[in-house]
Amino acid sequence: MRELIEAIIRTTERGAYDVAVLENAPPEAKLLRLDVSKANSLLKWCPALNFEETVAFTSSGYMVELDEKADIYSDRLAQLEQYIRIAIDRNLSWTKS
Repeated sequence: MRELIEAIIRTTERGAYDVAVLENAPPEAKLLRLDVSKANSLLKWCPALNFEETVAFTSSGYMVELDEKADIYSDRLAQLEQYIRIAIDRNLSWTKS
């Protein structure tokens, strides 16, 4: 989580965080990871973006939501189209029919 939070702060140039140590945290709390291996093995899917690109892409979407005048629906559609173009440009197998 720390890597993700730090990447969001770098990308948005906003925010700060403090790590709270929870004495009664479940043991798996230290083991949680973002992992696409199951999607890859079952669906032959792999992400079009690397970690930093994903954080930038996602953060920019959330930043749009802070603008009260923004057309969030149109922005999301544009992001989806951009993601698909990137995937096609990177020749990912799931983009082929």
